Amino acid sequence: ELALRASGQDDHAFPAYHDAMAKVEWETAPGEVLSAHLLTAGDRLRYTHPDSPALTSRYGSHYAWLRWRRGLTSAQRSETVVSWSELDWSRRGEGRSDGFPFRLSDERRLRTLAARTEWARPVGERVHLRAGAEGSLGWARYAYALTRQRLRFEGGRLVAVAGNVDAQLEPERRTAGAFSAAKFRAADNLAVEPSLRFDRLRPGEP
Repeated sequence: ELALRASGQDDHAFPAYHDAMAKVEWETAPGEVLSAHLLTAGDRLRYTHPDSPALTSRYGSHYAWLRWRRGLTSAQRSETVVSWSELDWSRRGEGRSDGFPFRLSDERRLRTLAARTEWARPVGERVHLRAGAEGSLGWARYAYALTRQRLRFEGGRLVAVAGNVDAQLEPERRTAGAFSAAKFRAADNLAVEPSLRFDRLRPGEP
C-alpha cells in the first residue's frame, strides 16, 4: 500500500488483507492434550484505470489441524497430527490490448489432507526407540482461459482472428512414509543411533 502511494497509483489500486488464527486445547487425561488449530490469511487487489485494463487478483491460504500429544509427563511419548490445507490463487482481467478486447481468467487451487504419528519410548537405561508414519493426499486444479483477438496477414491484408487459449488440469498426488530409529548409549560420552526410513510417492493422472 505504501508503494502504491509512492508511485501515485493509490487512486486506481485497491488492496485488502486479512488474517486470523485460533487455538483450543483440552486436557483429555493427565499428561494428554488434544488441541485444535485454525489459521487463515488472504489478500485481494483490484486495479482500475481509464487507460488500462481492469485487473483483479486474490490469494488465500487456509489451514486446520488436530494435534494429540500423550505422555507429556512420562518418558514414553507419542504425538498424532491430522491436518487440512487449502491454497487459492485467482487472477482476472478484461479490457483492450492493442486495440482489441480481451478477457483473462487464471484460477488455481491446491488442497492437501495429511496425517502423521510418532512415538518414543526408552528400553532400559541405555536404549531409546523412536518410530513414526505419515501419509498425505493432494488435489490440485488449474483453469486458464484467455479470449482475445490478434492481427494476422492473410491474402495480402490484415485480418483480426481469434487467439483463444483454454487449459484445465486436475492432478492428484499420494505420499506415504515411515521411519524407525534406535539410540544406543554405549558409554557416557558415546551414543549410536541407526535409523531406517521409507517413502513412497504416487502421482495421479491429471
